[in-house]
Amino acid sequence: MMRRLAVSIACLALAAPGCPARRPATPVSAPSPPPVPIAAPQPRPATPAPGELELAAANSALRAGDRALAAAKLEAIVAMGMRAPSREEASFTLAVIEASPGNPARNVSRARLLLNDLIASGLSPARSQAAEFILSLLLMEEEHMKEVAELRSQIEASRGEMEGLKATLAQRETELRKIKEILLETKPGS
Repeated sequence: MMRRLAVSIACLALAAPGCPARRPATPVSAPSPPPVPIAAPQPRPATPAPGELELAAANSALRAGDRALAAAKLEAIVAMGMRAPSREEASFTLAVIEASPGNPARNVSRARLLLNDLIASGLSPARSQAAEFILSLLLMEEEHMKEVAELRSQIEASRGEMEGLKATLAQRETELRKIKEILLETKPGS
């Protein structure tokens, strides 16, 4: 029993406020100062990727209606090759400009080359499908132009025949007048 009493006294002593062996039940921490906001470093202006400035200039030129300037800027991007991330967009836009019927400097063979390159690259399925569609339109246009040329040659041949028939008709009319005059001159009873 003495032992219990000693244990109880020891427990009370540990819980007493002045006891040096006392351990606090909850740790007490000193109040911390409010966090100081750290200024984030300002991001450096990003250097544009190769061809980005040219692409922006080409788009501005297209909006302004200057196809020649736009085509020159787009050609510069295409010439950069694979190091220009915007090469695919530039090739497609340039192909559309080159294939446009309203373009006075239209170059269908260049447009076909660019469109076939886009299809072969396989980078963008949507652009590949659009390129195939444009190529099919160019092929249809070429077939229609051949038909138109054939019809024009037929019309020219018909005009030649018509001119020949007109000349023959005029000659026959002249011959008929002469025959009529001869018949009127040799009429019995005159």
